[in-house]
Amino acid sequence: MSVLVIGGDHLGAIPAKLQAAGYTSITHVSGRKRSHCMLDIPQQIDCIIVLIDYVSHALMANIKERTRESGKRTVFARRAWSHIEKALSEK
Repeated sequence: MSVLVIGGDHLGAIPAKLQAAGYTSITHVSGRKRSHCMLDIPQQIDCIIVLIDYVSHALMANIKERTRESGKRTVFARRAWSHIEKALSEK
């Protein structure tokens, strides 16, 4: 499974923990650049994780709109692994 992580400059141990959870391909976009607000979600992505404490309102609105169109699983969580793990297990 592949995952797109949006937000946060550095992910620390999150990629290793995602790999342990079964995600083989991990793509990260910091969300800091203005061009990220018009981000196109790749077709091969199975899940999108948005780190809500590190993205702008414009980027959040764009992601919500594009994920509704694509039907991809989207998880909104804080940067802490415990929040990400809980959000992934809820859906």
